[in-house]
Amino acid sequence: MDHLQNVMGYFDQQQPLCAEHDRISKDLYKEFGVKAGLRDENGKGVLAGLTNISDIRAFQYVDGVKKPADGQLLYRGYDVKDLIRGSSGSRFAFEEAGYLLLFGELPTQEKLEEFCRVLGECRTMPTNFTRDVIMKAPSHDIMNSMARSVLTLASYDPKAGDLEISNVLRQSIQLAGIFPMLAVYSYHAYNHYEKDGSMYIHRPDPELSTAENFLRMLRPDMKYTELEARARGKPLMVEIEIKPVRDKRTLDQNRLMWALLNKLALAMNGGTPGGVTAEQCYLDLLAEFGVEREIFEMPLRALPQFKRAYRVTHIIEHLPGGRCRVAAAPGTSCYTTQQMHDFIERIFDQLSLLGVDDAETTEQYRDWRRADGLH
Repeated sequence: MDHLQNVMGYFDQQQPLCAEHDRISKDLYKEFGVKAGLRDENGKGVLAGLTNISDIRAFQYVDGVKKPADGQLLYRGYDVKDLIRGSSGSRFAFEEAGYLLLFGELPTQEKLEEFCRVLGECRTMPTNFTRDVIMKAPSHDIMNSMARSVLTLASYDPKAGDLEISNVLRQSIQLAGIFPMLAVYSYHAYNHYEKDGSMYIHRPDPELSTAENFLRMLRPDMKYTELEARARGKPLMVEIEIKPVRDKRTLDQNRLMWALLNKLALAMNGGTPGGVTAEQCYLDLLAEFGVEREIFEMPLRALPQFKRAYRVTHIIEHLPGGRCRVAAAPGTSCYTTQQMHDFIERIFDQLSLLGVDDAETTEQYRDWRRADGLH
């Protein structure tokens, strides 16, 4: 964190402001019935926490009757529509909203300039991080790449587990500064390695706003218009029509798939637990369907965090020094019903080839075909 020495005092300076606006009285937990879990005994949602940072209002009560509303999003009590109107034309709309969310109040011009200076200093990633993490494992899913990068960044932070307010504030502002870089660099890596395009890695300019830096890093020539920067400096107000998606795979398909994969692994092990795992069978089948697995090397202790980015992982080799080599793939989470049908059909084929024809498997096959409308 040597590159942050010039701004470390800022995090200590702003700590009291965070404590003032984010303290939640313990009495409120009892008053509002906050409890563990997601559902009460009547099947209704229950409060699992309290926050004064944001609020979503999707309903309104008319004469005591709960009715749907147009919807309202509030940051620290401010309607986001008012924040958008108030920041119209500003280069620093993102920074103003960020300051509000972090510190509970809108900044004065002086405080905004100080915050922008600190944010600019935080637009720096660890040495060789872009090369070693982003470029070596490009993904067509930019959010997936960003999630993996954030998890990896923790291993570069000597105070990753320090929960002091000033340290958490430092981490939050660093992430706010780095996120645009992660998104743009991930896109350029994907465009180069997967689409055979040119790759441009431009460093951010600490004097520019977040919106300006995003455009600067994204464009090959680093050029953009002032209108573009101002448009991207505030949220876009759009109207969308939301329709139910009916072609996604279901939870029932997911449960059936893993039940069959466990049977397949057991059959491949000759009916004895151990050896081939369900995850390994899954990765092999995904490869048949054109999903390429990726190979990573990491400390064993990092595996739980890594699984948050890759649901399907399999240790293929244990290495000296508490390290391992892991095969991973994104899985079938985005498969449609038809794609899942083909995938499950292939598992049944594999079971049949291995002579698995017990009554339970036969009944699962019949139920599945009936549920899919097949006979």
